[in-house]
Amino acid sequence: AEGTYEENIILKSNVDVLGAGAEVTMITASSGYVVTADNIGSEVVISGFTIDGQWTSSRGISCVIGSSPTISDNIITHSIWGIFCTDSSPVIINNAITYLTEHALRIEASRPIIRDNVISHIGSDAIWFGNGSITIINNKILDAGGAGIMCWGEGGAFIEDNEITESTYGIECKDIFHPMIRGNIIKENIRDGISISSSSRPDIGTQVEPGMNVICDNGEYDV
Repeated sequence: AEGTYEENIILKSNVDVLGAGAEVTMITASSGYVVTADNIGSEVVISGFTIDGQWTSSRGISCVIGSSPTISDNIITHSIWGIFCTDSSPVIINNAITYLTEHALRIEASRPIIRDNVISHIGSDAIWFGNGSITIINNKILDAGGAGIMCWGEGGAFIEDNEITESTYGIECKDIFHPMIRGNIIKENIRDGISISSSSRPDIGTQVEPGMNVICDNGEYDV
């Protein structure tokens, strides 16, 4: 039902949590995690809410211990991290994730799918990912204080058809992370379009197999 629900929500197996629409239904909490997914399966959906941390909660959604819910059609805002995942495989689709103090998504040792989201006005790296496997497709990322996408540690990523603009870096690759980067628009970022450090070897395409990325008009280096 429409309205504002001031409480911390814990998702339960086999129970969907469906709002009447993010513009008219809000879950809000001033501390802890606004929504927690702990060891729940892929049958669970949370959709149709504004999830608001009042600038003081640490996480809009915390997804841990083997959880794999679908998180869709929400506005996630005003927390330190929008969505935190560890040891989990959520599907994060068609959300607006905006005005977060640090990261829109902080992903550790997980296998999420992140698709069709608009991510904006983020204090640090928008998508911060380490150690695991991630799929990032068709997102619009702008105005991140760090990188639009930060990859570090060990693991792989498939990064396709995203638009990353107006951030400090477009994509930043560290350690021995090896993402495949295809068909993205990475432009008008403050420093580098793609920053590569340590032993990272991102695959941005070759003459034989072009990556079809558009990487241009970045402040320092495109790659």
